[in-house]
Amino acid sequence: MAFTPTVLQEAILRTSEVNGFGYKENETRPSRYGALEAFAEQVSGLVPASTLKAIKESSEQATSIDVFQREATGTGTARKCSGTGTGTTVNIPVTFATYAEEFQLSYLEHAGNRTKYAEAFNHLFNERIKSLLVRLDTDSVTYLEANKTTANAGTIINQVANAGQVLKADKDQFFNKIKAEMEQNDYYSGIINVASTTQRELIRFDQAQGGANATNLEFQMGDFMHKTTNRITNGLGVQSTSYMVAPGTIGAISWTNQLARDGKDIGTDQWSTFADPSGLIGDIELKVKLECADNGAGKEADYVESFVMAVEVAFISAYDSVLGAPIFKYEEMSA
Repeated sequence: MAFTPTVLQEAILRTSEVNGFGYKENETRPSRYGALEAFAEQVSGLVPASTLKAIKESSEQATSIDVFQREATGTGTARKCSGTGTGTTVNIPVTFATYAEEFQLSYLEHAGNRTKYAEAFNHLFNERIKSLLVRLDTDSVTYLEANKTTANAGTIINQVANAGQVLKADKDQFFNKIKAEMEQNDYYSGIINVASTTQRELIRFDQAQGGANATNLEFQMGDFMHKTTNRITNGLGVQSTSYMVAPGTIGAISWTNQLARDGKDIGTDQWSTFADPSGLIGDIELKVKLECADNGAGKEADYVESFVMAVEVAFISAYDSVLGAPIFKYEEMSA
């Protein structure tokens, strides 16, 4: 064969130029972060914008929130010359946790490689953002579970281990029953439903049963905003799980280090911030370190850049001296 010397010795498919769901896209597909979305979207209704701004700009983290406690129902039956009762305040602690993601790039490794430096940077950057969002979404769910109320005043749905369990036979009224129980707790309009992805089946079914349908179920959906996530796992015998909250009663507060906010740069080490691409967290710190490193089998001196993303986040909920936190857990049972 005349052209044997020039036959390609390996077949390499270049997929980076493919638009849409290409060969590599399955590996890099994002998830849904419904729990984190709920915390991020509702924080402005829980904490005033001016306070959020002050927290983000402070060189120190907020450690607590002052709250007036509710007053007991009065018992007076006679007019008096003077009143009594001064009110009570409580101090609620706020706890931040640090989330960091990191990666490193070698200049020489990519100089002679089909995968170029910029392409590798974009891939690793996006993967670390995905990882950060999954971790925050997971901890959002953990917070909901750990702080679910143990004092649900609802009497319509049977409570088991502080979760209202709706039997399969009653699933067509799942949202209607929960709405009534929320009203028993004095929450009358608007409900954020943070649910396991398995509940999408029930949500879509109810939404399809409109007014022109003899089994109209859509009537019960109007007061709900649904946020689903794969980070909520269902217990034994449970088809789907929900955490129900009123708007503006949960939130996530983020904070970045002063060095990053001020953009400090000492040449080999650079601090900065960038806006979270998902829009859920706010600003994220980016620490870049430039260094010489002995890489490869021959330990050749190489130019290496390392990147560390970091942000501190505190999950909070509205204070309630009766409920503990206004987070209500419900389960759609599979039997």
